[in-house]
Amino acid sequence: MSCMKFPVKALCCIMCVFCVLGQTVNAAGNSERREILGRVKIYGSEPHTYVGIESTEDGTVYSVYPPEKELALRNLQGRVIRFKVKVLDKPQGYGSLMLTGPTVTPVSWKVLKEQ
Repeated sequence: MSCMKFPVKALCCIMCVFCVLGQTVNAAGNSERREILGRVKIYGSEPHTYVGIESTEDGTVYSVYPPEKELALRNLQGRVIRFKVKVLDKPQGYGSLMLTGPTVTPVSWKVLKEQ
């Protein structure tokens, strides 16, 4: 009888571990999505520049990641844009070391006002 108890306890422990891991992975995948009205700004000095989005609503400056999104936004500097972004859980990229706001990945954007 004691032989049957061990496998059941082991099976329960293994199932608990998988449940906890599953919740952890699920929580990491649920990044906050946000809409930001702001301007693209270039910070730093050559050759070490990075892109940020300055909110026109509250003045928060967001760092942009990944580098491909930074490149796409560089030509939009100074324009008023409505961004749909995914807020990342951890700071990413060089800009996050210099800018105080959260790091975001722009999902889409629309230019509202030219310079």
